[in-house]
Amino acid sequence: MEKTALTPQFVVSGEMTKNSETHKIEGIVEKINFHNSENGFTVFKINRSDIRNGSIEATSNKNNIDLVTVVGNTSSIAIGEYVSVTGEWVKNKNYGEQFAAHSIQLTPPNTIEEIEKYLASGAINGIGEHDAAKLVKAFGIEIFEVLEKNPQKLLEVENLSQKQIDQIKESWIEKGIIQRITLFLQTHGMSPSKAIKIFNKYGNSAIDLLQSNPYQLVKDIPGIGFKSADQIALHLGIGRQSQLRARAGLNYILSEKNSSGHCAYPREKLLNDAEFILNIDQELIREELDQELKEGFLVAEEIDNNVCIFQKLIYQTEKSIATLIGELKKGSTPWPYPKNIDKSLSKTEKKLKLTLASLQKLAIHTALINKMSVITGGPGTGKSTLTLALTNYLSQLDIRITLCSPTGRAAKRLSECTGMEAKTIHRLLIYDREKREFKYNSLNPLETDFVLVDEASMLDIFLVQALLKAIPSHAVLVFVGDVDQLPPVGLGQFLKDLIQSEIVPVITLSQIFRQAKESQIIQAAHKINEGQMPDLSPHRMSDFFFLEKNTPLEVEETILDLISHRLPSAFGFNPVHDIQVLCPMQKGVVGVKNLNLKIQQLLNKNPIAQIEKYGFHYGVGDKVMVTENNYDKDVFNGDMGIVETISLEDQRIQILIDGRLIEFNFSELETIQPSYAITIHKSQGSEYSAVIIPVVTEHSIMMQRNLIYTAITRGKKLVVLVGQTRALYLAVNELKKRKRWTKLKEWLKEL
Repeated sequence: MEKTALTPQFVVSGEMTKNSETHKIEGIVEKINFHNSENGFTVFKINRSDIRNGSIEATSNKNNIDLVTVVGNTSSIAIGEYVSVTGEWVKNKNYGEQFAAHSIQLTPPNTIEEIEKYLASGAINGIGEHDAAKLVKAFGIEIFEVLEKNPQKLLEVENLSQKQIDQIKESWIEKGIIQRITLFLQTHGMSPSKAIKIFNKYGNSAIDLLQSNPYQLVKDIPGIGFKSADQIALHLGIGRQSQLRARAGLNYILSEKNSSGHCAYPREKLLNDAEFILNIDQELIREELDQELKEGFLVAEEIDNNVCIFQKLIYQTEKSIATLIGELKKGSTPWPYPKNIDKSLSKTEKKLKLTLASLQKLAIHTALINKMSVITGGPGTGKSTLTLALTNYLSQLDIRITLCSPTGRAAKRLSECTGMEAKTIHRLLIYDREKREFKYNSLNPLETDFVLVDEASMLDIFLVQALLKAIPSHAVLVFVGDVDQLPPVGLGQFLKDLIQSEIVPVITLSQIFRQAKESQIIQAAHKINEGQMPDLSPHRMSDFFFLEKNTPLEVEETILDLISHRLPSAFGFNPVHDIQVLCPMQKGVVGVKNLNLKIQQLLNKNPIAQIEKYGFHYGVGDKVMVTENNYDKDVFNGDMGIVETISLEDQRIQILIDGRLIEFNFSELETIQPSYAITIHKSQGSEYSAVIIPVVTEHSIMMQRNLIYTAITRGKKLVVLVGQTRALYLAVNELKKRKRWTKLKEWLKEL
């Protein structure tokens, strides 16, 4: 019987290759060690026929062992199937020699023994071991033709019911559908893992949907962006000047602006960008933009005398925040108006053995008499002391107190400061995986009377909206943060807009306390924030240093020396756990990507297990960071941890994050990156014992005052700037703040 492919060829998306020479092996699938239905990654063993038949070129498998472990991607596989695999031999530290597949082609078996083994493997629903023997006995090698063309003939087999035959028929048809869909997807440039994700999402309708609108992939499939969908569209014959492409392109550009923090974007800038990036006639773009606005997918609003375009969800979110704040401001506090507050605070001061400054007392008084307020201030101005006094005072009123922060590290610091439980906002609201929403919301508010949110400058609009929805109408809400730091990594600039709207009382702490004054870190941060150069002269007992280096290569060499020798030797810092490099940019000699690679090679030369994936190396002992929220795993953008185990056999990696061992599939490593060096933006809300900051003119496009200010304030015990004085001067004197297009401030003012 001629072999007909049940499953199409698949291209491996992994990066296990160690040898550029490509080989081909063939054989029968004897055992399946592991199969991930989400991305198709499979580890299986084949009994090779090419060695026995001598039909395939000689390989580097010097021992000529017939049973070979193959690692690759395929949508489905069953024991007994015949496979033809092209790829490369690799040496695995834990599992020995394996064959890393570039492509896997599966065909039905063609001998009686192989057919029976295949049917008995469970590859086709409704056929068990006993049934497989009966089917082979009844139809021999013609069984596949019977299944394909005349499945009702199965009624001739003893004890097979109509219900069982229908199940077998349905399973066989599904295998054919999977074959056609995956072949179609790969023909149009999809990798195996993405092809399988698409099939899992759309099922039997995948081909019809992609032929009608391949750009839908961008919205529905994580990891598939506009450029990938655009490539598929071009493969399918959808023209560059098509209406579909123009609409998808507009939303792509808006999404790119969203990733830079903008909630909206000026209409004319959007049209010009679309014309340039998409190479589409601007008249067509204008028509499709007007149509998107008419149909309500996009929304136009005026911001600072510019007509700006919102994506609908973002527009609704910003507007919702203004409405929620307006509602929460109403009513009175859940406790009586505080009388003799100074006397009460004196008792609190005595109890805590501290002395509050007048501004701190004013901030506490403001928080106690208003439904919503903001407390802001730079480092060393007493925000933590104030928070301790405020929460301690409230705890004596027998009210329910809730403390939270955008990040785990900030929540941990808040808990240490107050001696009370503090949670991340995500964990406070509790994500319901089945409903795909937070447990606490407007229909099920938190059981609390007072909510304090620390590091409020980090709040993006989606997190703010979720929190505001969950706060009961009677509760008091206080935001604490440093508005002069960088705006959030996500959308908007909530804290800045709230303060500038002037609809809630704001107390700005400005006095630097005696202990903080002794810190050169604090003094340098405040000088930079005021537009002055910090004192760069060396001080023997200082916690702030500037090391002048002329070139990026000298800066790189100095940073590596600081991490590996000088700082551990002089201060006892652990290079992995205590020292963090913060970079203005990803690119360049002293950018995140290069420094991560160099530091990794320096600190983790020979890990007990290591893989390469998505352009990064991951080894046991490496410091890594989560770059996207993952509600299912309860980890979030910015969480850092240490790689504990790597299993190449089942393609899983375990990372210790905040005392919890979290498991990721290799396919999920798109959201995990080495973090010996990270961007300054990613460091928001965190503190590190020692911080090293490269400061070079090649990063001048990103160098601005609040960037350097934020970086310096991340260091608790030591901050070292390495680079050029001119680069630091340019940053300190960069007055131009990068505008974020938001309308929250205007909507709040309308209240």
